[in-house]
Amino acid sequence: MSSTEDLDYPQLLFQYKNGFLVSKIMFTACELGVFDLLLESEGPLSSDAIAERLGTSASGMERLLDACVGLKLLGVEMKSEGAFYRNTELSNLYLTKSSPKSQYHCLMYYSKTVYLCWHYLTDAVRDGKNQYDRAFGCAGGLAQECISLYPNSTVTIYDLPKVVQVAKERFVPSEERRITFHEGKLGSFCVLCRLVQCDWAQSPIKISMLHLKG
Repeated sequence: MSSTEDLDYPQLLFQYKNGFLVSKIMFTACELGVFDLLLESEGPLSSDAIAERLGTSASGMERLLDACVGLKLLGVEMKSEGAFYRNTELSNLYLTKSSPKSQYHCLMYYSKTVYLCWHYLTDAVRDGKNQYDRAFGCAGGLAQECISLYPNSTVTIYDLPKVVQVAKERFVPSEERRITFHEGKLGSFCVLCRLVQCDWAQSPIKISMLHLKG
């Protein structure tokens, strides 16, 4: 191996292994509305001002903004009061919702759908099967949170048969008796009433099941 290859190969591997980090930084800034806010503002904004307007943590936003500067998605101006951030031409043109050339919705599709599907690439290659249900189906997270908060409760997970099978195998321990499963298809659905409330213990959730016949 030549000395040039000694230098090139590690750099190439570094770019490959960190590529998803770059994508996720851009996706997150778009989803939080960073580029839209800076487009609408009359001038550059501090990280504290951006965090306050977008309802995020100050430290998290500052790190996100600095990462965007490194990717040339944002510009930064250093003033006596600190760092002030602004959009670059690229961001104004492609990452804001109002631009005629906006790629915002395409990026959100990649962030919320494509990115999640590729998380299961290893399983897809190993099994040779579609991983869509595994990526987007019920994993039992809410059910486990419920029984954690209310140990005397029981929870039923309702989803497609294939998704239920994955949840049983991968996410919910077999010895957990407080969580049960119900398999269903598109022709049935659940209506949850009074789900969002302050005190579940004082006002139990009412569940109605409708079976549609076509």
